[in-house]
Amino acid sequence: MDIMIPPLAESITEGDIAAWLVKSGDRVEKDQAVLELETDKATVEIAAEASGTIEILVAAGETVQIGTVVGRIAEGDVAAEALPVVPKPETKPDEKPAPVLEPAPKQPPPPAPKLAPVAAQP
Repeated sequence: MDIMIPPLAESITEGDIAAWLVKSGDRVEKDQAVLELETDKATVEIAAEASGTIEILVAAGETVQIGTVVGRIAEGDVAAEALPVVPKPETKPDEKPAPVLEPAPKQPPPPAPKLAPVAAQP
């Protein structure tokens, strides 16, 4: 299902994607706010029209016309298969992995200073 910029008012023809409230590959639920659209009149949240996995097509900061498809929701759980897989960085055989730093052992607190008794005043 496409995420399209809906008509907001007769005088509004475009808006800026102020922020995506989710990331590509996130699972979204129907009626969940997924992006903020900023127009010359107001900032509005656009909600998902279906549940599924979201794919963002237009980045935040871009100006879009009313009716522009800015993302897609693949309904169901099969959507993750359709998203591109980012390969893990390979390590060369002669490279050693970075050492894992362990926290320093806890030191006992320093002893409290010894106080001399104070004589009572009459």
